[in-house]
Amino acid sequence: MIARRPWHLAGGFVVLACVVGAAAQGAAGTTTGKPVIGKPLTGSARPIPGKRFTVSFKVTDSFTKAPVSRGTMVCAPSIAGKVVAHQQSFRKGIARVSFVVPASAAGKVIKLTLTIKAATGSTTKAFAFRVAPAIAKSGAPSGHYAGTTSQGKPFSFDFDHNSMLVSNLTATVDLTCDNGASVTQPVPELKSARVQGDLSFGVERKESQPAVVVVTLRGTLTESGSANGTLVYDTTAAVEPFGTHCATGSLTWAATTGGR
Repeated sequence: MIARRPWHLAGGFVVLACVVGAAAQGAAGTTTGKPVIGKPLTGSARPIPGKRFTVSFKVTDSFTKAPVSRGTMVCAPSIAGKVVAHQQSFRKGIARVSFVVPASAAGKVIKLTLTIKAATGSTTKAFAFRVAPAIAKSGAPSGHYAGTTSQGKPFSFDFDHNSMLVSNLTATVDLTCDNGASVTQPVPELKSARVQGDLSFGVERKESQPAVVVVTLRGTLTESGSANGTLVYDTTAAVEPFGTHCATGSLTWAATTGGR
């Protein structure tokens, strides 16, 4: 038996309630101990705005360990104050609820309380699922971005629109050292960085052997094919004697796709 409810606004908090009766499966399905609700099983790593989210739970007998096939399921998922239309079922020891996550729920938390009632007792467990943030398709064009730092040194990277990744980050910097020396050298290799919905990205590199190195890079792409940001490079082994501290201070950079 499946109960359905349309979605409606409920004063800033969405509550989804469902009551499902599971049909008896014969003597093998008779409950002798309290029902035990298992871990949530989902088809996706996390709920996605605008997509269907389905979660199921194995329900077993605490005494026999067999699936509970006779009882009543009561569930109450809620998403930041909006009730969503849903489907649910309780069959052969599996409790399942499915609904489309509202697009407005991006970044919010789905709270779900599940109760299984059997002849020998009932069990309630609460679960929470964080909805994935909204992914804005970047208007920034793919390509090779090149430019300079505030020191006039070269800076470049590649951006792929489909993967939303910045890769092949390279830069050359002038370091000023505590002993009065100065040195020009490339920034150590940096890993790829994922571009966020606001077109910002960032990457850090920290290591302590054979030398202490700290690199912090931040940037933002634009739809017009340009990018800008900051770069800091700090190390203790750029020059002899070993242990001499050298740093760039906070630099700025700017680059454009197709730049030289």
